[in-house]
Amino acid sequence: MPWDVKTDDKIRVLLTLYSNVSENAQRAIREIIHSKFLFRRQLDKLIDLCLQMADLNVSNDEKQAIELKLVNLLHAVALRCLPQPEKNESVLKAFAIYAIKNHKQSVGNNNES
Repeated sequence: MPWDVKTDDKIRVLLTLYSNVSENAQRAIREIIHSKFLFRRQLDKLIDLCLQMADLNVSNDEKQAIELKLVNLLHAVALRCLPQPEKNESVLKAFAIYAIKNHKQSVGNNNES
């Protein structure tokens, strides 16, 4: 998988999420990972956008732009590689929201240490 600069963050976010989401979400994630390389890259982008949304140094204006990219990416992933796109798009949205909240908490906890 083409992990880039923030490999540790991405892997931690993905594994934490994967262990805490419902079976439907896990199935959706597995399908993305086992799909074509293009969809693995989209998952990489999804995690990257979630990390950017969780970054406390990003301004609200930047977050609005990131949020638009995130919503468009979720829609594209659901349509292109998942069965029942409408249902799985909401699963992916829940996954992304959980990713952002969970990563913000972990960053906050690390800063307090």
